[in-house]
Amino acid sequence: MVRLIYFMFNGFIKSLKVETKLFVNLIDVLIVPIIYYISEELIIKNSISIKTPHFIRDEYKIN
Repeated sequence: MVRLIYFMFNGFIKSLKVETKLFVNLIDVLIVPIIYYISEELIIKNSISIKTPHFIRDEYKIN
């Protein structure tokens, strides 16, 4: 069973090496925007809650 999984994984890696361009495009299309969005959300929430005074937060209904 372990050997079967190993060979499947190995074949998957070899097929990825053949289609690295496709794989890189998949990373660009799917993973990078998700990471960017999450980091932007965290940065925006943290910076808003730390830096903005209360009256601005109340006026724009942030946090």
